[in-house]
Amino acid sequence: MRAYARKISKGKFVAERFDRLYASAQHTIALPQATTERRMEIQAPLARWRLVRKQMTEAEARISELMARLPSAQALLTVPEVSAVCAATILAELGTPHDYAHPRQVLKLAGMNLIEKSSGSSQGRRRQSKRGRPMLRRQLFLLAGRWCQRRGLYRSYYEAMLARNGGLKTKAVCAIARKLVPLVLAVLQRGEPFDKARWQAARHQPALTH
Repeated sequence: MRAYARKISKGKFVAERFDRLYASAQHTIALPQATTERRMEIQAPLARWRLVRKQMTEAEARISELMARLPSAQALLTVPEVSAVCAATILAELGTPHDYAHPRQVLKLAGMNLIEKSSGSSQGRRRQSKRGRPMLRRQLFLLAGRWCQRRGLYRSYYEAMLARNGGLKTKAVCAIARKLVPLVLAVLQRGEPFDKARWQAARHQPALTH
């Protein structure tokens, strides 16, 4: 229990406080009667959760096996923070990478292309169309979020965007997700591992606007 609490506390674990809570819980939580039935009630969802975890592990192993057969998938897995599930989803949603002549096509497919509002108080403001494939958009957004973590490759850019936009985190991550599209497409089309030096040289190119 202590190890689990330390894991989920994200660096904020205080042993003394945990010990006090644990000692208090032994005398204040749950009913003293029917303890056997209460244990059964708790164990049933835990058993279902263990089954789900087992099935997830098996599915991820199968996905990894299938990814190993595709050179483009193997190349995509070299991109930092891209998991087998992320790579499989992106490939499944895109289809054949070489069918795309420009990253803007991928942005439109994902519903991440920018459009202007033509009515209401926010008229003239640009937003994502969200008319494309939601699973592709979600995976790109989650990938961008991982790149924005404290040690992520886009952390400094993310912090600069927050400073400019008033601390709007979702807006900043969405912008970075759009910037990741050319990288993802290039890696898939070349079938070559992620090249950090090449990425750093190209990362300040103008952002896509269509």
